[in-house]
Formats: sequence, C-alpha cells, structure tokens
Amino acid sequence: MTTTPRRPYSIWLEKKFLLWQIDHGRKSVAKFSEFLGFPKTTVIQWLNDQRFPREEHADQIACKLGFDVSGHPLLGFAEPDRDLLKLKYYWPQISERQRATARKLIDEIEQRAAAEEQKRRTE
Repeated sequence: MTTTPRRPYSIWLEKKFLLWQIDHGRKSVAKFSEFLGFPKTTVIQWLNDQRFPREEHADQIACKLGFDVSGHPLLGFAEPDRDLLKLKYYWPQISERQRATARKLIDEIEQRAAAEEQKRRTE
C-alpha cells in the first residue's frame, strides 16, 4: 500500500500543535481546537490533510499562534502583513477614542495619496 505524502500545511499545523503542547502541557487536540476556536473535527481534518482552512480561518489561526503568518503561503494565500492582522484582531478590544485616532490616520494617508496622484496627473 502506498501512502500519499502529507501536504505542507498539515505538517506545519502539526508542528504548531506540538509546540503548543510544550508551552501548555501535554494537552489534547480537543484543547488545541478550543484554543484556536474551531471544532475538534475540523482541526483533526486539517491535521490529517483532509481539509484546509479558508483564508479568514488561516488569519484566525495565525492570530492565536502569535501572529505567525508562515502558514498562509502553504495554503496558497498571500502572507498578510502582521501589523494589519494585529490591528484586525485587536480592533474589537480597543476604545472608541483609539479607533477614532486610527481612522484619522487612515484619512490623512488617503488624502496624501490622493494629492500625490493628482500631482502625478498634472505633471
């Protein structure tokens, strides 16, 4: 009987699970699944190379694993910017004042980009 080699993402996730066990004590896949925020059956399927996470789930996994985005390319996704991923992850936890500050910064960046684009068009 020949076996099909496992795909890189399943191997990557298994390594992450083993490292997680080292940090948290020898806990089960059920506890790892709970930590990640997914059903145990889903995580088992990922570990066994039977299914793979969608991009938003890969983001969630990365957030839970210390913002480690190295699994994304193994799934065919672009590696997200870690800072933007952190902002997305922490956004619900920040105050409205902090959100307003972030929005103001984004508005300033958009205005600067628009001005630069206008300048290029007139040159």
